[in-house]
Amino acid sequence: MSKLHQLRQTGTVLEYRTTFETIMYQLISLDPSLNTKFFVSQFVMGLKDELRTAVRLQVPSSVTRAVSLARIQEEEFELHRPHQRVISSGKSLVTSLTNSSSTPALASGTKRNADDYGRERQLRDYHRANGLCFRCGDKYNKDHQCKKPMQLLTIHLGEFGEVFTEDTV
Repeated sequence: MSKLHQLRQTGTVLEYRTTFETIMYQLISLDPSLNTKFFVSQFVMGLKDELRTAVRLQVPSSVTRAVSLARIQEEEFELHRPHQRVISSGKSLVTSLTNSSSTPALASGTKRNADDYGRERQLRDYHRANGLCFRCGDKYNKDHQCKKPMQLLTIHLGEFGEVFTEDTV
């Protein structure tokens, strides 16, 4: 039981699922009265932070459904994850994000410290030097329009991982 409580996702969802199910089946063989809700909640609690909230919002009813939802969120997260570029400028290396909306200083309305202003200035100078949009970081031209913000994808899954259409739901 302690192995299950301490288990955390460090790799992909599939790797985590394999380890989780191994421990789960060992526990079920020792105590078949264990509740499915217990295993679902433990699976969700062990997910990475960026996946946990989205899966929890879907309220999965089984571990299989939680795995399916986590895999979908993992794929979406990988598609929209900002990639880092390393730019060589003289003696020092400057690393900047290609997607400026992921910069916490720009997205939050909280009090900023001097380091946030330095990062913001560095990002602005990088965008200006490379002809990028100040808001989204894509190549800028006179017809440029920034992409709309990402929305949370919700998909209804059945007990065995089948995807339900809007009509079925």
